[in-house]
Amino acid sequence: MAEPLRLQPDTRESCHAFYRALRQDPALFAEGEAFVPYRYDAAEVDRRFDALQARRDKRSYAILLGERVIGNLCFKHIDTSAGSCELGVCLTDESVKGRGYGTQAERLALRLGFEELGLSQIRAKCLKQNRRSLRALQKAGFHRTAEDADFVWFSVSREEMIGEKKK
Repeated sequence: MAEPLRLQPDTRESCHAFYRALRQDPALFAEGEAFVPYRYDAAEVDRRFDALQARRDKRSYAILLGERVIGNLCFKHIDTSAGSCELGVCLTDESVKGRGYGTQAERLALRLGFEELGLSQIRAKCLKQNRRSLRALQKAGFHRTAEDADFVWFSVSREEMIGEKKK
């Protein structure tokens, strides 16, 4: 079993820690999308963090393993009137992928989204070639709702999660 994780609302420091550690996988870009390796830029990270703080439709969390930031989790396109959002999860690098951390983070996100944020539905989308992410979403409780040539869309409702807990 993977070591337990926790989510913490993003701070400027955790945002910098995430981007300093980020190593993108070139295989996980959409067909035709050019891969340009990410290069850490402190001023750009500050701009991103400041812009995020001004948004009401987005909430970002650091994924922590002990005190180490190993990823970022974001509730985006939050629609409070519909009680829904889209979930995005990104782990920093290969050293933390394939160890169950994505699934743990998604389960924590569902609990946070349904119990603390009062959402009734959480959606996610994933590149078809991202096998680990596809498995993690399904293990966390999401079910496929649609797909196209590049992406698979997922969803889970509060009622589905409550029903799962009662079983």
